[in-house]
Amino acid sequence: MTTNKECIERVEVELGEMQDKMQRMEVGINDKRQQFQSKVAKLDFPRYAGNDPTEWFSRINQFFEDEESTEDQKVVLASFHLEGEANQWWQWLRRSYQEEGRVVTWEIFMEELWARFGPTDCEDFDEALSRVKQTGTLRDYQKEFERLGNRVQGWTQKALVGTFMGGLKPEISEEIQLFKPRTLKETISLARMRDEQLQRQKRLMRPPIFIRSPPPQNFNNCALPALLILESEANIDENPYGESTEATSHRNEQEESVDPEITLYALTGWLAPQTMRVMAKIGHTKLCWRFCTDYRSLNEVMVKDRFSIPTVEDMLDELHGAAYFTKLDLRAGKCNFGQQELEYLGHIVTCHGVKVDVKKIAAMVSWPQPHNISELREFLGLIGYYRKFVRGYGLLARPLTNLLKKGQFGWNKDAEEAFVKLKQAMTKTSVISMPNFNDIFIIETEASGDSIGAVLQQNGKPIAFMSRALGV
Repeated sequence: MTTNKECIERVEVELGEMQDKMQRMEVGINDKRQQFQSKVAKLDFPRYAGNDPTEWFSRINQFFEDEESTEDQKVVLASFHLEGEANQWWQWLRRSYQEEGRVVTWEIFMEELWARFGPTDCEDFDEALSRVKQTGTLRDYQKEFERLGNRVQGWTQKALVGTFMGGLKPEISEEIQLFKPRTLKETISLARMRDEQLQRQKRLMRPPIFIRSPPPQNFNNCALPALLILESEANIDENPYGESTEATSHRNEQEESVDPEITLYALTGWLAPQTMRVMAKIGHTKLCWRFCTDYRSLNEVMVKDRFSIPTVEDMLDELHGAAYFTKLDLRAGKCNFGQQELEYLGHIVTCHGVKVDVKKIAAMVSWPQPHNISELREFLGLIGYYRKFVRGYGLLARPLTNLLKKGQFGWNKDAEEAFVKLKQAMTKTSVISMPNFNDIFIIETEASGDSIGAVLQQNGKPIAFMSRALGV
């Protein structure tokens, strides 16, 4: 006879087996439910009405792969989900093939549909992608770029990044170029952040309010102190910005819809046209004054930054003796560790010294001839960044710097010659050494009737060139 203890143990074993069976049944039911739900989700076949079939074919091919559909099933399913113009086309195609005693296979179906609704063969998608430009919103530009990008093959990430940045509006592309993105995903992310920043700035901007002073007073011979009140006028004949008639009319309409107020731009001291202006007339002289804030008292009590951001020169001066270099970019997340050659703000840093970035030099060499002072300033500002690498830079650039004088701009033979020589000099820059502050410095100077110059060097190797043209 079995004891009570053995009976209890046998019952516990049987209960455990029953629990295991129930758990397996529950798992099986859940699996069946998931498979059923997945099956239902897969049956959501996309419809097509006659637009660009690229996306539609991509979606139905995924459907066919999941369902492992046969060629005949593909034709039946695809034709069943045609609508509108596409359905009319299918009815005509099927009747034509039936009259000829032919069968519409899946390959024929795709070929005929592409011929009817797809883009023409004469459209060059590679050329279209290389020429696409942002004319509206960033979202529309990204959508068109991705549409064309899906139709091309063989484009590297570098080519896609360059093409996408080249098509952006200048106010977006000029900012994100500083981060040097390497992938299209990173480029689009930076472009969206810059676009959102510009949109916020536009929302904060308000139309300027013009204020005219009362009739002129003789301020020098006032017998008693006088209080002058500035009165606001909605319509003013003056056009201080040199705008067109349509732009001025549009601005006046905006001014009539807001109340006069001192804007944030006036308080921050911006020099943009949105800064608040005071239009005044003293005698026959018209004046335009801007509001400004005197921060000198505040600056006197301001605590200076104990860890100020170093300049490029300060950073390079501390690298003597280093063989491996690391760069951390906490803003954009691009970082380099333990490199023997590293790019830093237009400089190529190595253990042998510092040299210029050939990419920047290529931009300088391809720079077009300036046609006004603004374009000339841009060229001199770009090329002057590497002036310490060029011996006699000041003398070479003198004919161009002379054109910056008021009323002196006029492109002539001397300017053209200096323009060419500066470009040639940039292609022959020296590799400058990093200073060793524990060693002796030697300064070699030279002077003539046209210029003065100096070379800072150690151990016969230049550290920096300095030159100034005389008579500029």
